[in-house]
Amino acid sequence: LCDCLAGFGGVFTATLDTNTLWPSLRRDVLLSWAVEGLYRPVWSAHTLVELHYCEERKRVRRGQSPDEALAAADRLVTMMGEAFADAVVPETETSRLAPFGLPDANDEHVLAGAFAAGAQVIVTDNDEDFPAELLPHGIAVVSPQVFARDTVSVNPARALTALEQMAQRRSETPLALILDQIEARYAMSEACALLRDAL
Repeated sequence: LCDCLAGFGGVFTATLDTNTLWPSLRRDVLLSWAVEGLYRPVWSAHTLVELHYCEERKRVRRGQSPDEALAAADRLVTMMGEAFADAVVPETETSRLAPFGLPDANDEHVLAGAFAAGAQVIVTDNDEDFPAELLPHGIAVVSPQVFARDTVSVNPARALTALEQMAQRRSETPLALILDQIEARYAMSEACALLRDAL
């Protein structure tokens, strides 16, 4: 993947699965790298529906009122749509593609979105849901950890700049703390090592 990323430069396209986008800190990290131009993110329209549902439920479990949780989930999806206007693959595109025969039919929209958008990878925590023999030629499945490592390796300085800007947005959270958190929470040790070397 690393060589492929380097070859595509800023136009490398990656489909982000719902489970990749659900943890807020990891989502912020990955999308900050996209803003910096290290890759182009895409997702199906249904992925945003799933993300909205998961975000709303997460916030209710953490003590927010249903109205507050709904408003926060609405805000998240709206902001993603505004920041990445060309990222959404509409349902009219994904639904017209024949089923790929995935083990879980609920994952068909992810692969269909990747195929329609010309993505080179699907980034997901559930690689077993996307058997290699069922994937169209040119699409691979990678974990968020591998994707993070290889994205950073393309240009560690730009990846670091993206996280510095992210740290400022997060009430000036220290960059060192963010690196510690994404390493501890999401096992992004290799990406963090590259980022620390770039400091």
